[in-house]
Amino acid sequence: ICKKKCKKRLLSVLSRL
Repeated sequence: ICKKKCKKRLLSVLSRL
């Protein structure tokens, strides 16, 4: 559903957690 950029952003957020 999300684009590559969106996925990267999600990964970044998860990494922050």
